[in-house]
Amino acid sequence: MAEAATATRVDLARQYLAFQRENKIDDLLTLMADDVVLSLPMLGDFSGKAAVGQQLKSRPMGGRADVQWLEPEEEGDTVNLAATGGRFGALRVVLTFNDANKVSKVN
Repeated sequence: MAEAATATRVDLARQYLAFQRENKIDDLLTLMADDVVLSLPMLGDFSGKAAVGQQLKSRPMGGRADVQWLEPEEEGDTVNLAATGGRFGALRVVLTFNDANKVSKVN
């Protein structure tokens, strides 16, 4: 991965996807702010790195062969991640970054 000080938000989003695909939750958490909020449809919001980590560790992750992630798109302090395929069709994840380039919100 690029050094955190020089990594772009798109680079960090790609790393986020890689850690998620490889089920490296502890590494994924290093990309997040201490006060991160994870919003999951039908499950609600999880606030704080500890709660987010617990939630991520309690659910299956990893890459699915039938999901194809498109190129991340940066818009201001967010990076949009979109994918096609999968059992639910199109997917969209929005990562919001704080001033320190840590993920502060995952929608």
